[in-house]
Amino acid sequence: EALYMVEQGEATVEQIDRSITDGPGLRWPFQGPMLTFHLAGGEGGMAHMLDHFGPSLKSPWTRLTAPELSQQLRDDVVAGCDIEAGERSIADLVAHRDAGIIALRRLTDQLATSSADSGAGQSADGVSASAASPAAAPAPSSSAATSTAASASTLGTYSTEVVPEWIDYNGHMSEAFYVLVFGFATDQVMDQLGLDAAYRESEKASLYTVESHIRYLDEAALGDRLTVVPHLVSAGEKKLHLAYEMYVGDRLVSTEEIMALHVDQTSDRVVPFPDIVAERIAQIDAQRPDWVGRSIG
Repeated sequence: EALYMVEQGEATVEQIDRSITDGPGLRWPFQGPMLTFHLAGGEGGMAHMLDHFGPSLKSPWTRLTAPELSQQLRDDVVAGCDIEAGERSIADLVAHRDAGIIALRRLTDQLATSSADSGAGQSADGVSASAASPAAAPAPSSSAATSTAASASTLGTYSTEVVPEWIDYNGHMSEAFYVLVFGFATDQVMDQLGLDAAYRESEKASLYTVESHIRYLDEAALGDRLTVVPHLVSAGEKKLHLAYEMYVGDRLVSTEEIMALHVDQTSDRVVPFPDIVAERIAQIDAQRPDWVGRSIG
């Protein structure tokens, strides 16, 4: 079919490839064609899609002859989608698809950025201060994650919603995803201080977390709105001591304390912040919550 379209002048090779990579190719790692049509039916699922659009299936969507849409075929396809979806609602499936698409996009952008520098992203002694790899865990959709604008002397808050993929077998947010959300908050702090993606690409330097301490104080459930309040505890020529408080409403559910170092990814050495970043850090009011420095036990 692709060769036919090129031969007929209907599309270029690039257009055909992009129609897949930027279209169904983004969804297929998570949901095949049947669940894709299941979602196309909205809350009514595959049953609504077939009942509403069934007659158009006889139109030449492809160069192949469409099968007769008998009642048996219709029922078999609907039943198959119901079995595959299981107990997941349309909203659950949409959330899973969107989180996966965003994670894939972030991963492909990350790979494209790092292709010229295969050694970037991790040192022998620490890991990137950014959140865990999006390939390992889905990120919240851009519509779900928000930030609060910060003044020159404060760090902005980060907010997102608990998605289905973050819920564990105990029915609440799994401990790993607290780390993920705190990581997204660190990304926002880096952006505010000028250690953003453009800086990391041009200077080949980033912020690496070398120590962290998390307290799990209360549960977070599906759909809860999480708000992370960052604090700059202290700063040095090459390091930041940061503390985060995670809230659901006015309920404190978790805290994280980290030590992060500014690393030159070319030499894999800890280096001073550039002057413009150091000036921004100096403008932030230092705050030390009373729980900072606590040990386990």
